[in-house]
Amino acid sequence: MEHDLILTILSSSAGMIQSAPGGLGYLSEVFQAGNLRDRLTHEQLQDGWLFGSINKLQRRYPKRIKARWVDPHSLMGLYLAVRFRIRSFPAIIVGGRTFDPGSDPGDFERLITDLLSNPEP
Repeated sequence: MEHDLILTILSSSAGMIQSAPGGLGYLSEVFQAGNLRDRLTHEQLQDGWLFGSINKLQRRYPKRIKARWVDPHSLMGLYLAVRFRIRSFPAIIVGGRTFDPGSDPGDFERLITDLLSNPEP
């Protein structure tokens, strides 16, 4: 199945969440389901809002958006940072273009919606 939009997100938060022990992942899901957050996680994941925004977009546009999270400290992250000359994180790569997601979920979601409605030829 092909997606309309493949987002590659370079974020140090991705590495922290993917390497968390299973119990912490479950605890994170419980906090998210209860719309709660602990202070430490919130301070460590400055771009943690991206997870919620991307999940929201994927629910709104099912099968149209695929997100690929890459830790910038990994070998693939280093390659992408050099290839696309990325100097700050988080960064989003769509096709051959890079985007700074900013810090406002609304602006980010509008950007992705615009990319979906105006696909490049």
